[in-house]
Amino acid sequence: MNLTVNPVYSFVENHIICENDVYVWHGNPYFSTGTYIVSYTTATGCDSMYTLNLTVSPNYYVIDSVKICQGDSVWLNGAYQTMPGMFNDLFISMNGCDSVVMTHLIVNESYSIITDTIICSGSVFTWQGVDYTTNSQDTVLYQTMNGCDSIHILNLLIHGETLITLIFPDSLEPTSDSLKLAATPAGGIWWCSKPEALTANGIFIPCLADTTWNIIRYSYLNSFQCLSEAMDSIYVGTITSDFSSKLEIRKVYPNPTTGEVFLKLSEKCHVQVLNAHGQVLTEKRKFLGPRFEIPGAPGIYFLKISKTATGETWMHKIIKTD
Repeated sequence: MNLTVNPVYSFVENHIICENDVYVWHGNPYFSTGTYIVSYTTATGCDSMYTLNLTVSPNYYVIDSVKICQGDSVWLNGAYQTMPGMFNDLFISMNGCDSVVMTHLIVNESYSIITDTIICSGSVFTWQGVDYTTNSQDTVLYQTMNGCDSIHILNLLIHGETLITLIFPDSLEPTSDSLKLAATPAGGIWWCSKPEALTANGIFIPCLADTTWNIIRYSYLNSFQCLSEAMDSIYVGTITSDFSSKLEIRKVYPNPTTGEVFLKLSEKCHVQVLNAHGQVLTEKRKFLGPRFEIPGAPGIYFLKISKTATGETWMHKIIKTD
């Protein structure tokens, strides 16, 4: 007797497919993870077993949110993006399946605030807690609550005083005709220490003026609303032209001055400093020189020099500056 042992066959297959894909095995479709077995009978009547270990790997869908600042960019959907929107990027997982990332791009605003300002000379402009008195360009950088830049820029221009020219004589006789005072630029406001001697439109009336030095002030407001002023004086009275030569006043300097003048006289005199209202601020008797202090703030002052022996008087205008 001849005994023949025919083999039994057993086959095992391992496969991975992606979610939503179908794997066809032995004529049947499979789309779920699991173990599947198919048996056959061989020609010799023995079993032939086939086993399928099927793994379904998921596709990934990720929703993300990215924030950038205005002016920045981020790489999404194959390009650098600067505008807000929704962008999809497709990747392949380690199992070869799709991985889709949907990104919501948010663009937070960056601020650039420019302050252009003109102020008048002598004024103070306060910006970002700092006082400015000169032409300035400055930048301050902050961060918003979203972490983006907030840039503040200051362009500050100081408008200087307008140059004023006063046009009128230094002296007039009390009997002189009324005189139209002139100034450039025109359109300002006139003022006189003797108000009734000067009309609003700049007509000076000598017969109504004080018979001494009359202070004239001209105020001009330019297009930037900056105020400039100029002061001068008109002497009204009989003018003794040879007094200074008789007194031999050798020199008064500097004029304008910041406070001190040098005065050289040929004989001792009574010297007084008067303000624009004729008030005596300081004086020296039997003064021959050389130094004399002009007290007070910048403005127009007068040296009143009187000969001790005869009482003859000479007035000299002094301009004091900063």
